[in-house]
This record gives sequence, structure tokens and C-alpha cells, in this order.
Amino acid sequence: MTVIGSLGYSREKGATKPDFFKKSNVTMNMVLYPVYKETGSVEKVKVAFKLNDGTGGSLDTQEVEMYESLGSKMPAKDKVPARDEYVFTGWAKSKEASILTSLGTQRLRVI
Repeated sequence: MTVIGSLGYSREKGATKPDFFKKSNVTMNMVLYPVYKETGSVEKVKVAFKLNDGTGGSLDTQEVEMYESLGSKMPAKDKVPARDEYVFTGWAKSKEASILTSLGTQRLRVI
């Protein structure tokens, strides 16, 4: 098996999906195991940026490897279309959200 990069960590040895993350709480002694993906089994996912009533432009859907961050594919603040009487503060996972979600470093799952 040829492996590329760790997907993250799991509480179970041999896991295929991470279940322990940077913001996970440690409540007892534990052992964490790295979760790897095999070469050739890399699945791509798409991230669409909806404008939430913004006007004057559009943003391209980005394709990234599952569990990778958007990194440089995250739209720059100056590329986001304007919305009257609002200031752009960031992205969220739902239209109704009142708290933004920073996706630049967040690992992704299929949408």
C-alpha cells in the first residue's frame, strides 16, 4: 500500500475516517492513531459558494480532495460580490447561519 498524507486522527487503529479533530475535547487518557488514504483512492468533492443575495458577480465551484482544506481555492474577500446594506464577514455552511464558518483550513466532506 502506498499512502499519501494523513487525513487526521482516530481513536481506533486502522480507521478509514478521522473521528478526533483539533477542537475535540479530551476527557480521559487516550491513544490516537493517524488515518491515511491510499494512493488511487483519492475522492474529489465540490464546494459551491452561494452568494446569499449578493449581486454583481459569481464565484466558481471549487473541486478539492475529500478531507483536504480549500487553502488557496478559498475566494478572496475582494472577489465576493456585494450585498446592499451588509458587510461580508465570511462563509457559513447554511444560508440561515448567523455565525460564519472559516472553510479555509477546515477539512471537507461531500456536500
